[in-house]
Amino acid sequence: MEITTRDAREDDAEFIAWVQLIAARAHLPIGFWDLLFSGDDDQRIAELAAVVHAPALSFCHWSRFRIAEVDGVAAAGLSGYEPRPAKHAIGATISSGRWASEACPFSPASKARRRIIGSSNGSPPAKRIAAAA
Repeated sequence: MEITTRDAREDDAEFIAWVQLIAARAHLPIGFWDLLFSGDDDQRIAELAAVVHAPALSFCHWSRFRIAEVDGVAAAGLSGYEPRPAKHAIGATISSGRWASEACPFSPASKARRRIIGSSNGSPPAKRIAAAA
């Protein structure tokens, strides 16, 4: 068994999307991406792969990843990024293209997004967000 690591490539986008989906769930049955993208895992991975391919260098972008391979097959992903630039980049990504409409829960314009964020905890700011949605 040969274990190697390498920089991610654009053609790793679907694998990176899967890694992010599973990592966001951690030990729970659902995670962040499950709340933002409806459908089954295949649909979520397709949407997330589009985010991975988006031009903005967000924390999701393929160039931020390293891939571990076992016998030449991708087995794990590792990412690193500077929080501030990556945070602004994901905002630019979701504010453009198909995620910009109010119908998409990932869009800043979405009332569904505000409900998701607002219902995530019982803090006063979260309650205000939920009430405004």
